[in-house]
Amino acid sequence: MKSGKFYQSLTFKLTLALIAVTYLLSIMFMVSTSVFNAQKRQPNNELITWFSTINPVLKNIIAASGSRGQLQQQLEESIALTSSTFFYKGQEFEIVLNGVALISLESRVLAQVGSFKFAEGDIGGQIPIPSRDDLSDKLMGRYNSGLEKYQNNYLYIQGLKNSEQGTIAITILDINWPTNQFRSGIVSKINELNFYEIFVKALVPLAVVLPCGFCIIFLASRQLKYRLDHLYKTIAFWSVGELHHRIQIVSKDELGVSFERLNNMAERLAQNIETNNQLQTLRQRNMLAVELHDTVKQQLFANNLTLATCKQLLDSDPEQAKTLLNDISTQNKVAFEQINRLISALHQSASNNSLNDEVIKITDTWQQENDVQLNVDIELDIELPQAVRSLCCRALVELLQNIRKHSDASRVMFGLWSTDKMIHFQVADNGSVAHKIELGQGLTLLKSSVEEYAGIFSISIKKGVGVVTKIELPIAKDVL
Repeated sequence: MKSGKFYQSLTFKLTLALIAVTYLLSIMFMVSTSVFNAQKRQPNNELITWFSTINPVLKNIIAASGSRGQLQQQLEESIALTSSTFFYKGQEFEIVLNGVALISLESRVLAQVGSFKFAEGDIGGQIPIPSRDDLSDKLMGRYNSGLEKYQNNYLYIQGLKNSEQGTIAITILDINWPTNQFRSGIVSKINELNFYEIFVKALVPLAVVLPCGFCIIFLASRQLKYRLDHLYKTIAFWSVGELHHRIQIVSKDELGVSFERLNNMAERLAQNIETNNQLQTLRQRNMLAVELHDTVKQQLFANNLTLATCKQLLDSDPEQAKTLLNDISTQNKVAFEQINRLISALHQSASNNSLNDEVIKITDTWQQENDVQLNVDIELDIELPQAVRSLCCRALVELLQNIRKHSDASRVMFGLWSTDKMIHFQVADNGSVAHKIELGQGLTLLKSSVEEYAGIFSISIKKGVGVVTKIELPIAKDVL
């Protein structure tokens, strides 16, 4: 089998698909990672910078370690509920501080001013559920943005730490934070990504995936190519009629299941062909039996009647009896020739020789028995089914017998050749004929047999040539 170019091979196409899929997955991973990191960066540096301005004041209040009343008083004196501004991406934004609450490590209110009106006891049940998670994270020392929606404002929860980075208290702030600074939509985050950098970084995984993937694809495609080559070879055997060959099945995957179905199909096809051959043989034998019944049996029956007449005429009219006996002898000779022809046809049906050999054998035998020039032209280089070979042999025997019995020809031309779609069979003789040709029983049966194979049977008189008999049979396999 001729090998194609590498870029046409299955290995190249699968490798190209692997590169494309890997690169797309890498881009998707980079984008999702960037979006996730963008979410983790909330709140932005401006919010952290703003909180750092009041962080020392709150830590000093806690460090004073006074009573709850003193903490409340210091908080009211130290924290001014005012607004401040900052610039972000060329725009000025405003932060309004509405309330401050100091929470102990036991999650209880130490002091509060402004909008907060927390009751005594655990503060966790008095704030929204999302903010409870932020409070828990700050008490445990874990990272969390600490910013959650609260009524029309935001709750900003942060821990107050001493110099040893230990949390000494939790602060809850009620602020008006510019919401467009915390756009949580995926589209807005994707618009802020640097896609050029992502596309370049997405090439890095290819350096690892491509060599390994190429090796895996090479081995897989090589195994697949081996199995397909074996399939092609088996199909080549099937195409010439060797249906006993089977496709090797090495696994129970999709290809293995398909190969098994093809094997089953070949087995059923071989059985159908065998059955069809048996039916064809039976049909040919039945046709020969009909011909034998309609010709030889009738002649023998007529001879028996003539013999009975001869017995009666032996004493009264010996000359007439002699004449009848001569007629019986002639009729017996004809019957004998017909029996030989039928036996020859049966022999040709059972033969496994090529059509060329059978035709040469028939023409040589006929040439030896008849003093007539016989020109044979065979240009047939294709293999034909047994039934078609038998039909051609029967036709040749029948036509040559008719020429010997009914024609005084001195020259006979026989041709057998094939074209792209048809098999052509022609016999022509230069014998004298009447103006009209009538088909006898033999030619009628032959014409029926040809038409059963979707063929064409014709016989005509051509000036300067004589009687020309043509048979055309289609080469299409579904017909033959």
